[in-house]
Amino acid sequence: MGVSLDDRPLSESRRWLIQTMTEDRPYGFRAEGGTIQSLGAPPFGVREIQVTLEPKGQPFRRAVILDLNAYPR
Repeated sequence: MGVSLDDRPLSESRRWLIQTMTEDRPYGFRAEGGTIQSLGAPPFGVREIQVTLEPKGQPFRRAVILDLNAYPR
């Protein structure tokens, strides 16, 4: 999902925030046949994902990748 950071429509914006989501589950969580077998416990495992952005028109000049806490990686 993308949102404009400069109050312009995305098609005209010069600053975007692109957000992606993934799954997280407690360690030891198990489900079989639609029934939860074990709720698990902390820590949570987060599925790593890869994202490719291909903007139309102007290419990106700069991108800052943030971690789970919104700090630059």
